[in-house]
Amino acid sequence: QQTQASMKNIKAALNMYHGAYGSYPDAMGGSALQALIDERFLESEVLDAWGVPFDYYAPAANGAAYELISYGPDKTDGTDDDLYEYPEHD
Repeated sequence: QQTQASMKNIKAALNMYHGAYGSYPDAMGGSALQALIDERFLESEVLDAWGVPFDYYAPAANGAAYELISYGPDKTDGTDDDLYEYPEHD
């Protein structure tokens, strides 16, 4: 699926950022991913399959270093179609 592939690309960029700076970008919301563009880890803003920017929170509510979120086709937070990605390791 397009959204999951996009999330993997963002995760790879987050891992490169972490390798370069020793941490993930701090912030909340999709604008936090701007750091990946500014530092040239991503070429441009990445949208999910429904044309919506991903949300990013660091740290994540569950204690992970970050969470990357697509709110799915209904574009609503907290519903069953939401997709989440977390780092492979903290």
